[in-house]
Amino acid sequence: MGFGVIILFTSLFAAIGIGVPVFLPENPNKEIVKLMIVMSTICCYLMWLVTYMSQMNPLFGPVISNATVSLMLREWS
Repeated sequence: MGFGVIILFTSLFAAIGIGVPVFLPENPNKEIVKLMIVMSTICCYLMWLVTYMSQMNPLFGPVISNATVSLMLREWS
């Protein structure tokens, strides 16, 4: 499931970053607006990717005290 989500969102962000600038109306600042859209799309995609991948394999888990662990063992056993 994880790899399919990455492919889905990569294609979504690629469609936005490539497709939207094609349909911009003519104006004097068209190239700047294109650059802003593409750079914003890249930054949003990288933020999403880093956040998603950091949740796949977290660096550390929840910190639980010994009292909480003993209570959990007593209640859940």
